[in-house]
Amino acid sequence: MRRFFQITVLSFAVITSLVVVPQAVAQGKPHVVATGRSSSLAPPKSSPLTPAKASTVAPGKPGAVPFEQAFTITQKHYFLGRWQILLNKDKVKATNVTDGYSIVTMAPTWKVVYFRDNGGAKMCETTMESFILTGLPLSGGYVIEGHIQQAGQRKSNYKGLKTIEYSFRRAERVGPKPAWTLADMPREAGVTVSQYWVSPIITRDHMVGSFLQKLFMVPATEGYPVAFIDSRTDNTRNAVLDILSCRGLPPAEVQITYPSPSKYKLCKGVREVTISTAKRESFNEWAETIGKD
Repeated sequence: MRRFFQITVLSFAVITSLVVVPQAVAQGKPHVVATGRSSSLAPPKSSPLTPAKASTVAPGKPGAVPFEQAFTITQKHYFLGRWQILLNKDKVKATNVTDGYSIVTMAPTWKVVYFRDNGGAKMCETTMESFILTGLPLSGGYVIEGHIQQAGQRKSNYKGLKTIEYSFRRAERVGPKPAWTLADMPREAGVTVSQYWVSPIITRDHMVGSFLQKLFMVPATEGYPVAFIDSRTDNTRNAVLDILSCRGLPPAEVQITYPSPSKYKLCKGVREVTISTAKRESFNEWAETIGKD
């Protein structure tokens, strides 16, 4: 019995480090939408995206920059963690701050290159077609299912950004769960409606938008994926994706380049780059413990 208890605790610790249950949007900071029954989407005056701060951009306002301007954006994804996005009209660099790796893609080839500097310099290259088909490793069971073509849409203001808001019902986000993962964890309350905000101002490029939408596992449509929020049957609202900051930059300041192969160890698999040494060791320890049982 003691052995079984130790294995159960270890398994739960490893799983929860990989599959983070969506956190309620309300975190006590101005960049979040309050939980509960309120349906108000108006951003607080202190929102980091309002034009009150000189370092931020509010597209659509008088004097706002055109969509060709470059942007640096911080976003949080419930499963993938925190991201820093740097982009202009034909190139994008997405850095996973939580796990310490980056992905770069740009015109004209649109090849997708993953690379990691800490814990041993590594890189791996794939095509945009392959990326759009598979997305990131470990994320295949956590996709947004719904028919965006059937969603209601309207012009909306989300945290100072002029956006298009889609509202629709959809299938549950989490797919079938293997018996050895989340079978014993409590089920989430069902989703009643999902709201999805995209910004055609930040990018109108099809390849940039498609890349980022697949990265965040949200429906494909024109524009930059700003936020995706679920309303659930228990009257909570949970952020699958949320934008934390957005700042405009002169295009000349955006220096995005592919990493030099001479400085990195070339890897055959994407997981060798995206999964850190510490996380890989936790996988091995978990598998070893389960195997000895």
